[in-house]
Amino acid sequence: MIYHKNKIQQDVGATAIEYGLIASLIGVLAVSGMSAVGVNSSNTYCTISKHLGGSGECSGGSSKETGGSGSSTGSGNSNTGNGGNGSETSIATEDDMDNLKKSLVDDFDDSYLDRSLGGNSNSDIWSFINPKNALSLMNDYNEKNPNDQITHVFGLYDKSTNQPITSWQKASEGIEDQINGKNAIETGNYHSSSIEVTTQSGHVYNINSEDSTMTKQLMKGS
Repeated sequence: MIYHKNKIQQDVGATAIEYGLIASLIGVLAVSGMSAVGVNSSNTYCTISKHLGGSGECSGGSSKETGGSGSSTGSGNSNTGNGGNGSETSIATEDDMDNLKKSLVDDFDDSYLDRSLGGNSNSDIWSFINPKNALSLMNDYNEKNPNDQITHVFGLYDKSTNQPITSWQKASEGIEDQINGKNAIETGNYHSSSIEVTTQSGHVYNINSEDSTMTKQLMKGS
């Protein structure tokens, strides 16, 4: 009888220890899981806050706004080259223009370039392009050449400021306004109804909006 009682006590003690170990393991796993959920939830709420206009930095992985690398600058080109899309960049100085010319593989006609950028054009010599034809030619080119998009446009001026327009985005917006009757742009070169554009791969084209032609310039040294 005494032996049987001791045996029962030993079995109960072993079972208690096993339950204690299992409970400890569950506790560790639960704490780890809740910590991970807490970080992810915090990042989620932070991201939502930023999209709603909040400020601050969120920890963890990058959002789509940073291109996956934590940088909001992206991989597009700067004002001085044709490395990326360049749709939102403008040529602001002669140095910018010189760097752009160095990246071109075709000849560039300075008669489309404003004098402030080292060219021969100015807003005092103005004429008008056929906006529908010009925009149609450029959009058709971009659709057919997804890897060689138009980056810069030369020969256009903002009519309200008399400043040259050089980025593709601003040029296309101004031409669209012109189509809608806002009389927003004008040309300032000696070539009536034509403009000049550059592309990502460094090519240069002349666009004649009256003849609806887009002609590639000769390669440098040709």
